[in-house]
Amino acid sequence: MKAVLKTFLGRGGALATLCVSALLVTGNVNAAGTQAGTSIGNKATLSYSVGSVAQPSIASAPTGSTNATGATTTFVVDNKVNLTVSTTDSSPVSGVAGQTLVTATFVVSNTGNNTQDFSLATANLANTTSVTVGASSYTDNFDVNTCAFAVGPTNLAQNFIGNLAPDASATVKVTCTIPLGQLNGDVSGISLTATARAAGSNGLTALTQSATNDPNVVDIVFADLAGTDDASFAANYSARSAYRVATAALTVTKTVTAVCDPFNGSTAPKNIPGSYAAYTISITNNGGASATLTQLNDTLNTNLSFDSDLITGAGAATNCAAGMVPQSGAGKGFKVVFANRPAASYPKYLTTSNSDSDGAGFNAGALTIDFGVALPAESTYSAGELKVGDTVSVTFQVKIN
Repeated sequence: MKAVLKTFLGRGGALATLCVSALLVTGNVNAAGTQAGTSIGNKATLSYSVGSVAQPSIASAPTGSTNATGATTTFVVDNKVNLTVSTTDSSPVSGVAGQTLVTATFVVSNTGNNTQDFSLATANLANTTSVTVGASSYTDNFDVNTCAFAVGPTNLAQNFIGNLAPDASATVKVTCTIPLGQLNGDVSGISLTATARAAGSNGLTALTQSATNDPNVVDIVFADLAGTDDASFAANYSARSAYRVATAALTVTKTVTAVCDPFNGSTAPKNIPGSYAAYTISITNNGGASATLTQLNDTLNTNLSFDSDLITGAGAATNCAAGMVPQSGAGKGFKVVFANRPAASYPKYLTTSNSDSDGAGFNAGALTIDFGVALPAESTYSAGELKVGDTVSVTFQVKIN
């Protein structure tokens, strides 16, 4: 073609005009670009004259042409491998220590121009690593374990995304277990890496970037940038999320207060033989999740006798005689205080008998509180529930032998 044009244009008085014929494209154009494998072809047409006389047009051809027919010059669009991974979590996912099915959510998007599989892999971040989730950063201090994937709207249990079309996205849920023993507020950072694979290979067949360009072959070009935990132009991308322990953090406090003694009554009483004292056991939840209390047990020292009446202690000094009046009926030796539960129910007084059904009992020097019964389901509370910030206290009295 070049030799032909040179011959014609080299003649005196030759005037040439070159134009390109209609573009021939097969395939779809989308935001990711023209589909890989699309054949693109065109021809150039040369119009010229010699000595002011118009000559027949010449069409181009890949190997050169001297006539108006020519041939289309074509190439195929190469495979631009590109992807992104992001998380939809706006803050660390909360879970209880020992809990399974704690799920972080990611979105894998195919921003390349060809349908691809994507293999999936997770990794725990190193301790002390800062991980940003949403608008805040957190410090990793433990590792989750036993992670599994759920892919797409049907939550397929598999470690790959199959045949993801250009411009399409797939949701990936990463479900892990928080080990027992982790404290409230502990954070575990995790990354999800998606790697482009050959379509239809169940995420198994790796892609190899083409070293040279062949216009007749779909070459492969890695166009991905670096995510949080991967390198650029490696056919993969990563993003981070985190799990945060939200569990109860209980503090149990036991205090003792003198009620009365045989010499001073209730005025500055002392802990001497014959005197009465009150024990109060308080349970406070300073954690990040409710606790369900089950049972409280306490065994008295052999130098103490249980006061089944929970006396007031007020009155004359002699043997605390005038003060031996039950606070709320004879035989009710336990007092339960719970400020945030319905005021009409608390304080409540429970009997010391093991034969009734109020959740409290005393037998052979040992007392028991069954919180599932003593704290029934009421208002917004379930049976035995101690919400964040709540305190419940149990008071009983003893006599010093």
